[in-house]
Amino acid sequence: MNEEFKVKLQAYLDGELPVREAAEVARTLDEDAGARALFGELRTTRQWLRGNKPEHALGESREFYWSGIEREIRRLEAAEAVESRPAAGWAALLRQWATPLAGAAVVALAIVIFSVPNSIEEADENRYLAEVENNTEAMSAISFRAQSENMFVVWISERYEESPMHASSTDLRER
Repeated sequence: MNEEFKVKLQAYLDGELPVREAAEVARTLDEDAGARALFGELRTTRQWLRGNKPEHALGESREFYWSGIEREIRRLEAAEAVESRPAAGWAALLRQWATPLAGAAVVALAIVIFSVPNSIEEADENRYLAEVENNTEAMSAISFRAQSENMFVVWISERYEESPMHASSTDLRER
């Protein structure tokens, strides 16, 4: 007896075979004693399983049972929603305040870096800048700066052509 016949025999017992195949299985049962023995075992097993089917009795009504499951599902969903929310502890406050403060610190640092002179020579150069103003037309001023010597000199002199002190006496009389 092959496996295919055993499957057909079980289907015959369950009433699931088409009429033509059911007739073939019935003919085989009439002719083969081994097939009849197997069929008897299958029928006994089926009856035993049907008669001893465990019943699961619930202590409460069906509606109450399913409402309990629904309540548990809602409780778990609410707990999951709470877990997915960001924490309101010190770490969240640190992120809330540290990020803007760090940005402001970066901007302040950039301002300081770009406003400070690039080198010591540039700083020294800016320290010795001076403006010399000449209010008289008879005077002239020449300025000299030597960075290597750390020196700034202003030479003030009279203009010889225009100065009344160097004018000849004839020039003075004419005026």
